[in-house]
Amino acid sequence: APELAQRIFDRNFIHQLDIWRETCRLSLPETLEEVDEAFLFNSRLTCFNFAHFVHDTLIQAPTYSDACAHAGRALAPMLVGPRFPYPAMPEIFRAAIGPTPPLFIRNRFLRVRRLFVPLTHFRPSNEAIARGAVQRLMRTLEAGLRPYSAPGKRRVFVSREDSSRGSDREPRFANTDELRAALARLGVEVLVVSRLGVEEYLRAFVNAELIVGLHGAGITNVVLSPTPRVCEITVPGYPDWHSLRLFIETGMGAAFRRVVMPPPRDGVALYDVPAIVSACEALLATSCPA
Repeated sequence: APELAQRIFDRNFIHQLDIWRETCRLSLPETLEEVDEAFLFNSRLTCFNFAHFVHDTLIQAPTYSDACAHAGRALAPMLVGPRFPYPAMPEIFRAAIGPTPPLFIRNRFLRVRRLFVPLTHFRPSNEAIARGAVQRLMRTLEAGLRPYSAPGKRRVFVSREDSSRGSDREPRFANTDELRAALARLGVEVLVVSRLGVEEYLRAFVNAELIVGLHGAGITNVVLSPTPRVCEITVPGYPDWHSLRLFIETGMGAAFRRVVMPPPRDGVALYDVPAIVSACEALLATSCPA
């Protein structure tokens, strides 16, 4: 992939790359930054979107706490990438790991005396998840995000109207207004997450008792709710490896329904409104775990 190879050269100080021998020649700064002890959040796409932020990064927060206890001090949390891409992520990360600020390591060379590197916690292609880590994460987030909790509970539909949909894999829905009207009769409000401020965003999900949404990164915000009920909407053929079910139903132990819509045509689909409403009514009749 010539373009990818060129990006590697341009962005990572590499002058010579020998793929067959798995070696490269690169430049190092004359003086390296030094870090005493650190924890590398092991992830393919650390903060690419909210889903990866949750099941690649936040799930390792309990292991980070264990490593800090082992070291007898707060370790520097290292993250791959230039920064958090979404405004609410820093506050959620702080709630999960504590006040130590993260150290982003894209295009940086560091000399680290002692580095803790966790194993993989979540492998959806193998139907594997570290349930204990998810449960500990949920307890930690509940405590860390308690300032955003309110007496009244909310029911939310995570709208994807701000995303570029229009393929059979991620179709547009022609009867969105019909679904919104039906959900409104159940007391469900529509959220376009990208248009919310941080406090409004966190209050919406921390206090949610029912979360409805299309399969994708947006619905992964369920991790912010201590006792969610989750209705996932998807279309045939979406390659998700059951990742949401693994995380929510198996890991969190939350009430969960997955509703598959009729196949789309030319990038346009229809919501099965009666099926979605029926799933939501069943969820609302279900007791959430304490």
